[in-house]
Amino acid sequence: LYEELLHVPLLLRLPGRGAAVNTAPAGLIDVAPTLLDAAGLPPLPGAVGTSLLAEVPADRVQVSTRFHARGGHLVSIRKNEWKLHLRVGLERDLRTEALDFTSDALPNSMELYRVSIDPKESHDLASEEREKVAELLEELNRWHAAVRKRIGTEAERQDAASPQHVSQKTYQELKKLGYSADDR
Repeated sequence: LYEELLHVPLLLRLPGRGAAVNTAPAGLIDVAPTLLDAAGLPPLPGAVGTSLLAEVPADRVQVSTRFHARGGHLVSIRKNEWKLHLRVGLERDLRTEALDFTSDALPNSMELYRVSIDPKESHDLASEEREKVAELLEELNRWHAAVRKRIGTEAERQDAASPQHVSQKTYQELKKLGYSADDR
């Protein structure tokens, strides 16, 4: 979640395009929209990434999460030149549980960096910049609520589109392949 892990260049060589540099925060979620845009194809329905060939807002929020067995879920949010790191306990499910990162972060786990002047993230400003910490926590809570809503909507759509029952023949074929352990 620190810059040395996240700050990885993406190089693309696209036919008919000259060299360009885009320094806006980006992630793997942006690769498919970028390639589709380069091919002249429309974005995927429901996709949340952004084509990096278009103008990416400089104040774009970038959130990263990782599981850490010894210290809980690691979460970082970056907006503009500021980056906040925190940990949430292992007993929490970041995908489905409603969280308030202001109160659910583990004690003494918040670190704030101004990456424009501290790219190695070595000088923690969390105790000095409490307003910036609060602003980023609020932004993180909004992001988390949007992700939970999107996950719920996608799951509901998949449930509605999935057949609740399969024919006996299909069931037997699936069972032969090892997809069912129960006896029918």
